[in-house]
Amino acid sequence: MAKNDVNVADKDRSESMAIENVMQKTNAEGSANGAEGSANGAEGSANGAEGSANDATMNRTSTDDTPLKILNGLPMMETDEIFDHRFRIYGRIGWDDRVGATYFALDEKENKQVILRIDRNDNALSIVKMEAVFLREAEKHHRWIFFEQIHRQAIYRQFFYLTIYHRYGPSLIDSINYMKDHRFSHGTAARLAFDILNILEAIHKLGYLLRSMHPSMFYFDVNNRHLFLFDRTTIQIDADQLQIPAANRWVGGPQYAPIAYHRGESIKRHDEIESLFYLLIEMLTGSLPWDSARADQIEDIKEKSIQQRVLLVGLPHEYAHLQDYIMKIDGEIDYQYIGNLLKKIYQEIGEIHDLDENFDFERDPTKDELPKFILEKDMNTKDLEGKNGANAIALTDRTADTDNIGINKNQAENLTLEDENIAIGDERMIPNRSQDHHHMLIDELSAQLSNIHLQTNDGQFDAEKDNQPMEAEFPQTLNVPSNKI
Repeated sequence: MAKNDVNVADKDRSESMAIENVMQKTNAEGSANGAEGSANGAEGSANGAEGSANDATMNRTSTDDTPLKILNGLPMMETDEIFDHRFRIYGRIGWDDRVGATYFALDEKENKQVILRIDRNDNALSIVKMEAVFLREAEKHHRWIFFEQIHRQAIYRQFFYLTIYHRYGPSLIDSINYMKDHRFSHGTAARLAFDILNILEAIHKLGYLLRSMHPSMFYFDVNNRHLFLFDRTTIQIDADQLQIPAANRWVGGPQYAPIAYHRGESIKRHDEIESLFYLLIEMLTGSLPWDSARADQIEDIKEKSIQQRVLLVGLPHEYAHLQDYIMKIDGEIDYQYIGNLLKKIYQEIGEIHDLDENFDFERDPTKDELPKFILEKDMNTKDLEGKNGANAIALTDRTADTDNIGINKNQAENLTLEDENIAIGDERMIPNRSQDHHHMLIDELSAQLSNIHLQTNDGQFDAEKDNQPMEAEFPQTLNVPSNKI
């Protein structure tokens, strides 16, 4: 990693480590903090009047429950403090007040872990509000999977806040640093670059630009095993799409910046694809030719590296095709062509023919790490066929001595599986006589879980009595007046 990007990397790495540290602390002290948090809530209520009286001298703003410390116009909250009567703070994970305050928190009403983003409601250039608009647009066009999903947005006192469902996984920079030589194989690097290409395409088609590139901005979702954009603070509406005379500034570091940035030119969509190419080369080789260069030398080294094909030394010819196309883009981007080149790299060179194959930084779980689940009858019902005609099934996590996954032995005989290990999702290992009923049980369970999810979504954006929903105040993405940008 270049010394020119050290500040950006340190900031984002500290946020990544903060999330991990906060989660570890939460898991270790969750029970103790529950009782302590209740006591602190009562103490905060008792001191509320005193905090309000001393507001002018103590730089505090009084809430209904506890006074909030204010620094740079933003709340400075500590572990176990409550925000807006429902969000228990685990810890702060973002310290750049220019983009709002960022906390890892628990929504106690829904028992959901969320990312809490807070900014002053009177901030006309609020990054948090812009992020909310962008995520709404992404969700509207079914592209939220490349980013994150809004849990709630509202106004509380003088603050606008946004909560986002937390997606678990390491950052890309952490995954790179996990490797001994800080580089990936063709199969891993090309797959990750393919994910970032999809993210950039989604951003561009929504009418925005990312305006930055760094591996710390992307996180690896351990559930779907794809990258998503975690840091959205640099996203801005693409001025070119609005046909207004405004420049798109690059706000990231010079390490992955396109040549247009060094020339002082406005950033275009294809410039961000160029930045992705630099990141891909670094993921493969572990370094870039200008890593140790001064900022004023990087432009010249980049241009010579492209012209003399220095970046392609030791790489298969597919990378030359990729560089030639990207550096010659002058207009619309053929995302599919670039994606096909990346697919060819990870399939033919990386020999990845099944996307379920591990990335370089992954390993298979040990036998002891595999979860043990048992499907059992809900004992609160007298039989499987309830009054509503639906099967009542409960999914229970058991710490059994056996590694077998099957039906509880207390159930009817025709539901009992033979004494053999049943691999999750592997129907070949399920006895034929119980396959039909097994499918029925799984279908019923899936339906119940879907209903729970739909019920959560129906009410997740309802504002509290003291809060005001923000949708009506947000402009449409492509109808923003030019004087507001």
